[in-house]
Amino acid sequence: MFKNIVSLIFGSSTTLLISSSTFLALTFSFPSAAHAWFTVCNKSTQKVSVAFAYLDINARKPDIFGNAPPQRSRGWTSEGWWSLSSGECAQVYPHELRVRNSVYYVYAKGEDGGLWGGDHNFCTIREAFTIGLADQRCGGRGEFKGFVEVNTGNARNFTYNLTE
Repeated sequence: MFKNIVSLIFGSSTTLLISSSTFLALTFSFPSAAHAWFTVCNKSTQKVSVAFAYLDINARKPDIFGNAPPQRSRGWTSEGWWSLSSGECAQVYPHELRVRNSVYYVYAKGEDGGLWGGDHNFCTIREAFTIGLADQRCGGRGEFKGFVEVNTGNARNFTYNLTE
């Protein structure tokens, strides 16, 4: 296969001598795509609905209530709902955590009455949502819920487990 690649690049009559150390240096010198995220896993025995809140560095577009944050706003955004059966996980935030913030918030409610929350209020609604400035206003059809704070420290990736 390597010979075919060399033929495509340099022509079929070209002979390329390359040492194994040079090949390895070339192979590992190009950065690969970074995979970073915040994941929530349901380790409970009940089906749950999950909401997530994060500091939106680029909060520019209006949310479902028409709230239009300033261009450089660092407002809090809440999103939901991810439906997770027992044992399932969902990637709720597909960005490298340590370059954006180290504090995130999670809220979950179970079909059998389980609740995972805390003292930090963010706006939610019954159907799927993304709400900007979610810690400040909720509008007529929204409801503030208490989210639990999750400090990810200096982690690129983080998994939060919902347990009973």
